[in-house]
Amino acid sequence: AGDCNDGNAAINPGATEVCNNIDDDCDGLTDDGLTFLTYYVDGDGDGYGAGAGTSSCVAIPGSVLVAGDCNDGNAAINPGAQEICDGGIDNDCDGLADDADPSVIGQGTYYADNDGDGYGAGAAILACIQPVNTSTNNTDCNDGNSAINPGAQEICDSGIDNDCDGLVDDADPSVIGQGTYYADVDGDGFGAGAAILACVQPANTSTNNTDCNDGSATVYPGATEVCNGVDDNCDGIVDNTMVPSLGTINGPLQQCLPISSGSATFSVVAVPGVLTYTWTVPVGFTIVSGQGTTTLNVSWTSAASHFGIVGPITVTPNDACFSGTPSSGLVDINYTAPVRPPSISGAAKVCPGDVVVYSIANVARASSYLWTVPAGVNITSGQGTNIITATITGAFGGGMIEVVGINVCGASPSRTKTMNFNIPGVPSPISGITTGLCSVTGNVFSTAGATAATSYVWSTPPGVTIASGQGTNTITVNINGSFTSGSVFVSGVNGCGTGSSRSVTITGNPGIAGLISGPITVCPGATGIVYQVATVGGANNYTWTVPSSATITSGQGTKIITVDFNLTSAINQTVSVRTDNACGLSPLRSLSGIAINNIYCGPRLAGENSSITQVNVFPNPASDLVTIQFNAANESNYRLRLTDMLGREIFVKEGTTSEGKNTMQLGLETLNGGVYFVEIQSGEGSQSIRLMVE
Repeated sequence: AGDCNDGNAAINPGATEVCNNIDDDCDGLTDDGLTFLTYYVDGDGDGYGAGAGTSSCVAIPGSVLVAGDCNDGNAAINPGAQEICDGGIDNDCDGLADDADPSVIGQGTYYADNDGDGYGAGAAILACIQPVNTSTNNTDCNDGNSAINPGAQEICDSGIDNDCDGLVDDADPSVIGQGTYYADVDGDGFGAGAAILACVQPANTSTNNTDCNDGSATVYPGATEVCNGVDDNCDGIVDNTMVPSLGTINGPLQQCLPISSGSATFSVVAVPGVLTYTWTVPVGFTIVSGQGTTTLNVSWTSAASHFGIVGPITVTPNDACFSGTPSSGLVDINYTAPVRPPSISGAAKVCPGDVVVYSIANVARASSYLWTVPAGVNITSGQGTNIITATITGAFGGGMIEVVGINVCGASPSRTKTMNFNIPGVPSPISGITTGLCSVTGNVFSTAGATAATSYVWSTPPGVTIASGQGTNTITVNINGSFTSGSVFVSGVNGCGTGSSRSVTITGNPGIAGLISGPITVCPGATGIVYQVATVGGANNYTWTVPSSATITSGQGTKIITVDFNLTSAINQTVSVRTDNACGLSPLRSLSGIAINNIYCGPRLAGENSSITQVNVFPNPASDLVTIQFNAANESNYRLRLTDMLGREIFVKEGTTSEGKNTMQLGLETLNGGVYFVEIQSGEGSQSIRLMVE
């Protein structure tokens, strides 16, 4: 009997009590004889519980047997954690946070910085946050003076260790503010030798090193120089200041006398220390007595008086060592004023800024010279002599420079020289291509120069731009396509101004072609007759016109055409050519007086064409009569033409040549001077030569 739950075989008086809140052994007690423990809720799973405990004979899930967690929501905070510096959190739940907890870790080490210089000293201070008036180092050797710390500069201040390196003043190599001194062995106040750096001036030193002998107290700068072979005052010169200076020479230095012999006495006041007095006299004086003393007696002859005695008389003081500075006076003994000076040498044409030397040869009996110059001319040196240097200023406007010789008897007649502005001359003719300048770049114009010019100024017409060379005698220009014609000007420039200009006319269109080469006597029906001109600069096209009885068979547009004539005879026919480019047309060039006639068809030597060679005219240039010679290869008709530079026919002669040399004369009395052309045509050939008529 005794079963307290006969419906559960596990419950009976002989069963073992287990922790299930059931009376398993039917002794009237539940869970009796079992061990009960207190469990605490561990919400953050860190092994430490919090809150009120629960007694249980079995483990409670989510609870632990250890209480004391002060923050069961943070697994890092519990009684087993390490206290750290984290802004006031009690990490180990002992009621103390950060610096208040002796077990805290992570504190910084600091030192008191009482003078606020950034350097600390004294015992270490541990703290999570750096306290005020502290430093992270303890290197300050004086925490009561902010000027003393390891970062300070060591200075000379009577034994203070400014930079805390254990060294003070001169003992510290980094010290500044030391003075520079030099050894003064002889104690004369002047030093010598190598520099000595020190905060406090050492004994037996000086602030200078100017002593030239530091072993003698009587030798130093400023000492009195004595005659002893020693540089007493250290100026590099031995015995240099011993000889004193003399006063003025007394005596009749200047006299206007008749031509006669005479004598005079000159003297100086004796000076202590001077032993002897050495005299020199001008030419014409003879020393009679007193050389070496303070008083000198001289004489002169009437011949010397006639030429004048002019020049310095000097007396030099001497002591046992050296000679001193001479004292002098100008002797001027004459019987009349000087003669008129000779011509003045020097530039007659000047400009502001010029420095000019003017001079005359020495004038007989002149003791000095007086120069007078125009306004704007300043004498910079030489007044009183026969050579002056003058500067020309902007106020100069021309005038006369004048000079007179002067002596005790008066002034000479004057010599003058006219001074004018040195305006540059007209530049020499301008050279360069002047026609056909249409859309041309890099065209050069130049002049050989202008007298007295130091630079040049150029001007060009619209459409012509100076690319380089302005200021020189050569310019490079660029010309645009709209340019037609105009003039280029150049003037010389110097300090006086700008001179007259030189100009040249230039055109965009081509210039007139040169003389047309080709026969002016033609056989009717002749073919392949060639007319041509030299190349025309800047021309793009050549337009030819020929007589109505002729046809251009080739070459139209070029400088050479081939012409066929029909059988019609004619006289005074003309072949013309005109060139052009994008800027316009050239003037017309014509070959006139062309004759087409059967008389120019022969005679011929069998199988040959007639020809003219070796044309010569003499004299050339000629004035009234000229001889014309030429060789003919065979007998044929010829035509001789004399034309001017424009192609106008001045004279025509026709005839028959002889085989070999042919000679004729031509009168020139009615011709103006200039350039002409002599042309001889025979058959299909022609020869021409230039003739100069004076």
